[in-house]
Amino acid sequence: HVFGAMSRVFVIPCRVVLLRVAGRWPARITPLPCCTLQRCYAKKGKPVALSIGEEERRTVDFDGLSSSMEAAVKALKWEYANTIVTRITLATLEHVTLEMEGKAVPLRQLAQFGMPNQQMLVVNMASHPQAVEAAVKALQDSNNHLNPTTEKSVIKVPVPKVTKELRESLVKQAKAYAEKTKVSLRKVRQKGITEARKSKKQVSEDTIYRIEKHIQQLTDLHTKTVDDLLKGKSAELTKS
Repeated sequence: HVFGAMSRVFVIPCRVVLLRVAGRWPARITPLPCCTLQRCYAKKGKPVALSIGEEERRTVDFDGLSSSMEAAVKALKWEYANTIVTRITLATLEHVTLEMEGKAVPLRQLAQFGMPNQQMLVVNMASHPQAVEAAVKALQDSNNHLNPTTEKSVIKVPVPKVTKELRESLVKQAKAYAEKTKVSLRKVRQKGITEARKSKKQVSEDTIYRIEKHIQQLTDLHTKTVDDLLKGKSAELTKS
C-alpha cells in the first residue's frame, strides 16, 4: 500500500512501524510475508543464525541464556547415553547413585562390580552391608528395567532381555526426557523475555522486540537439537 506523501514507513525485520500523520492512521495494513516472533526459519527448515547487537546484549545476558539451554541439552544427551539403553553392562552401574544420610553417593564407591556371564551382573556390598537395601532401591529406580535380588551382601542383577516391549518402553522414556528438556528450554526463554521487558523504560520497544525475536530463535535452535536427538535415539532403540 502507498500512503500519503507525508507518511513515513520504517521497515524492521518481521514487522512494519507506521508513524501517525495528521491525526489519522492508515485505514488498512497488509502484513508483509515474513517470519513471526514465534518461529523464524530460513529456507529448508533450518533455524536462522543469530545476529545480536550490542544494545541487545547489554540488556539481556544472551551468553547466560545460551549456556542454560546448552546445559539442558547436555543433560538429555547424558540420559540417552547412560540411561536409555537396550544393553545393560557394568558401565551402566557406574552411573547409579543411592542416598545415604541425606547425600547422593555413587554405587561404585560402596561396591565391587562383576559380570560372571552375559546374563548376570553382580554387585558385592561386603564392605558396606548396611547399604544393601538402599542399593537395591537405587538399581530399581535407575530407569534401566532392573530387577535385582539379594543374597546377604551380594546383589544379583539379571540383564533384561531385549524384547519389543522393552524397546517400546525405552522409546516412551526417551520422548519423556525430550519433553522435559523442552520444558526447561521454555523456562529459560521466559526468563530472558521477562528480563528484557523489565528494561522497557531504558530501551526502545523495537529493541525489546528484537531481543524477544533473538531469544525465540535461540530456543528454536536448541529445540531442533532436542528433536534430532530424539529422532536418532528412537531409531537406535527400534532397530532390530
